[in-house]
Amino acid sequence: MSINFTIKDCPREVKAALEHSARLNRRSQNAEAIVWLEERARSIRLRSCDSELLRRIESTDWNTELTPEEQAALRRSGRP
Repeated sequence: MSINFTIKDCPREVKAALEHSARLNRRSQNAEAIVWLEERARSIRLRSCDSELLRRIESTDWNTELTPEEQAALRRSGRP
């Protein structure tokens, strides 16, 4: 699937960085812009996952005691 788009009112510094990066990576400016957007989306998604994991860790009752059978079952499932 091919996607093309136009960026309007792009700051000169951003356009220059995009052109330079596209040349270094031997891509068109359009392809380079898509890569930049994908990387940004991935970092936002990772931060979202990290914050969800942190929320779950912080909400865990660390005083919970597991029976030896429960501990063994967790170990078998690959969880420490």
